Amino acid sequence: MTTKPMGMLLQDPSLPDLYQDYEFPIDSDFLAGMGSSKFTIRDNDLYDMPLYQGLDWANADLSFAALNRKGNFIDNPQFHQVNTFAVAAYSLDLVEAAIGREMKWKHGAPLVLRPHAFGDANAFYDPMSPSLNFGSFTSPFRRAPVWTCLSHDIVSHELGHAILDSFRPLYVYSEEVDTGALHESVGDLMAMFTALSHKPVVEQLFRESGGDMMNPSLASGLAEEFGIGLWGISFPFLRSALKLAPATTWHRLKFMIAPRCGRLPFMKSSPLW
Repeated sequence: MTTKPMGMLLQDPSLPDLYQDYEFPIDSDFLAGMGSSKFTIRDNDLYDMPLYQGLDWANADLSFAALNRKGNFIDNPQFHQVNTFAVAAYSLDLVEAAIGREMKWKHGAPLVLRPHAFGDANAFYDPMSPSLNFGSFTSPFRRAPVWTCLSHDIVSHELGHAILDSFRPLYVYSEEVDTGALHESVGDLMAMFTALSHKPVVEQLFRESGGDMMNPSLASGLAEEFGIGLWGISFPFLRSALKLAPATTWHRLKFMIAPRCGRLPFMKSSPLW
């Protein structure tokens, strides 16, 4: 089987040693420009103004070693592009293996990925113009901007919205609170299961937890760098199965499913994806 290595982080820049190359299957798909039959990178903002130039993926070396040759993957927009695509493609491979067939997006075209869509502590899936849109923000707790497109958890979480929307497209029109909650749970399960599919992540999880899953670990927290960027190292996660972060109170939780500027319920205005 012929593959092309594409570098990706297994968590986020707060754990820079957790990375590997996703082996894109050249025999069963294609790479043209910055896209394939299932995903296309559009490095524009939300108004489709172009931002960062990309590589010719069919010919360029897209491995982590190549894109991090100067040790600057955090500041390298071309790595951002490749990482976003690779995490989404890897996560979709797991879903397709589970359902036993190829995934078809509801709009019948590749899903658009915007790694630098806007400047805000958020990311969202847009079901009306199917796309995953990733923001960035500066933090007093991090040297560099926090790029949500570099979080394995956030990319796979947002992909979960797109997958559920393609299976049940009418859910986005529901006014039921539980529908938004279902979208969020699918996204969180996507993030957790894809993370646990990586052997280096599982090995670190056991080192951190000592084998006791009631101890904080990579499995109990989601989006570690995002949480550090918001609240500092005292709360190194965005969401946790064991501990509430400062903003995760019932007062804030009720806004996780509130509409914002015409966006649908699971496109949250609070920094909780």
